[in-house]
Amino acid sequence: PNRYLIDRYIVATRNLPATPLLVLNKIDLDAADTHTLIDELHTIYDALDMQVIETSATHGDGIDSLRDHLDGHTSILVGLSGVGKSSLVNCIIPDVEAKVGAVSSASLEGTHTTTVSTLYAIPSGGRLIDSPGVRDFTPVIRDRHEVRRGFIELSRHLGECRFNDCAHESEPGCAIRKAIEDGEIDSIRLQSYQHMLAELHNCM
Repeated sequence: PNRYLIDRYIVATRNLPATPLLVLNKIDLDAADTHTLIDELHTIYDALDMQVIETSATHGDGIDSLRDHLDGHTSILVGLSGVGKSSLVNCIIPDVEAKVGAVSSASLEGTHTTTVSTLYAIPSGGRLIDSPGVRDFTPVIRDRHEVRRGFIELSRHLGECRFNDCAHESEPGCAIRKAIEDGEIDSIRLQSYQHMLAELHNCM
């Protein structure tokens, strides 16, 4: 999983506003670190009051739970190429037969099988948009307040540091670093936050 991409999508949804739902697909993959990664992502994003659903389009795991969350809403599947978005559509909406493709054996990355966004009606209610896969995604951010909306766990401590210009690196009395030590904030989430602020500054 691309953690920075996930965090960018969260910032985008929090500013629409929309409700982010993290779907961990392909949990059937027999990789040594699969369960460790799943546990880590649950720990981080469950703490943000986000729904995290584990699915396998191959075996049907978690599909009913995902469908229940999508019912009655207009939703869009977003993410990297090859993560199985179209395969999930085929599981959620029988007989749709959305085109799917294999992951490249050369690059180990997904291929751009879905080339246009398609809107489907969910039989039990709601609508689902299957979007083309991406290599990267940059949300439109106008100021640091919009960045903060995607990092609610940091927002709880911002302004509590000893120094007003604290960069949350090695300064004494840093409330953010203290929260990381106490397990309240994930250090990679802080890196994502700082990276987005830097990108915002470079664009201004």
